[in-house]
Amino acid sequence: MQKQKARLVLGCLIGVCMLSACSDRGGLESDWQRYQGRLTHLLNEDTASPSPTPMPIMPRSGDMRIEIDRLSINLLDSFRLDRCRLGQVIAQRNSALGNVQSTSARLRYELDSMLAIEECLATQVAEDPRLVELLSEALAHKRQTLPLYIDQVLTRSDEFRHAMRAANRTLVVGDAPGYDATLAALSYFATLFESALNGDTDAINLAPYNNHMQHLAQSDFLPRYWRTMQQNAAWLEQLNLTLTDAGDKIGCRPPSIPERATYLHNVMMNIFAAEIQPALARWSMYHSDLAPVLAQLRDYSVQGAWHAYVDELIAEGSHADHVALRTLRHARLWQAALAQCNMQPGRN
Repeated sequence: MQKQKARLVLGCLIGVCMLSACSDRGGLESDWQRYQGRLTHLLNEDTASPSPTPMPIMPRSGDMRIEIDRLSINLLDSFRLDRCRLGQVIAQRNSALGNVQSTSARLRYELDSMLAIEECLATQVAEDPRLVELLSEALAHKRQTLPLYIDQVLTRSDEFRHAMRAANRTLVVGDAPGYDATLAALSYFATLFESALNGDTDAINLAPYNNHMQHLAQSDFLPRYWRTMQQNAAWLEQLNLTLTDAGDKIGCRPPSIPERATYLHNVMMNIFAAEIQPALARWSMYHSDLAPVLAQLRDYSVQGAWHAYVDELIAEGSHADHVALRTLRHARLWQAALAQCNMQPGRN
């Protein structure tokens, strides 16, 4: 009996260790630390912790609030609109749940009611001049205020603020779940807003609206991506200092090539080229795909503070921009070191 208990305890401990190892293997921090450890050992450099520059500070939701004038349709007229779908849309808006709509739900209502008004104007309701005047006025008002409702979703909705705020954790080094769905959600809203603002109502499809909003609210891909780029930029800055003049640091003065040059070459091939560089390339691809869509969405906001915040995340001078520049610098430092040691990648 005691042996069985001992085996059970041992099995649990092994299981915990295996889970910990699997979790750690996917971590960004441990990969950078291992890479740094090998470099500093070979180059006789001190191990220094990276110093990330702070994340951009998201404008407070209250500071982004915009008061929007609303045009209401009186109860009697709404009853007369029951002959078309608009009556149902208005009834849902006036229900108990409709009166406590979230910012994102309110935008969906505005878009749906615009569609419903146009549909209504194409029915027998158009035979009533007073209703036509009422609906035309309502449609013009909604088109005028639509940019403000879109702005409020981008700057104040729980969904977009979650997606645009950095998480505490980074992405794993392997493929990050949620990337495809996040890009699809952002692209959907960019296209939706463009169609709505251009008056192309035939291109408006609200069926996926709630699902894409839900993904932005629940997915941690984009929040962890922001943190990943911040940490990558810091690690690359620190490692570039370590790798500067690497050939001199290990004594590569042709024709004298020290044994440590072979070890340095192995670090480049087995860690940087095999593990770090593919991850950096993947994250760079994420940025190439995400940045244009996020820039398009940024431009649908009418507030300069939000434009500036998004630019700090994606534009020149952002962490992602620093990663690209420092990755290129890192590769060139490797090329210089290997050339000085009469070596080429893949050969020793």
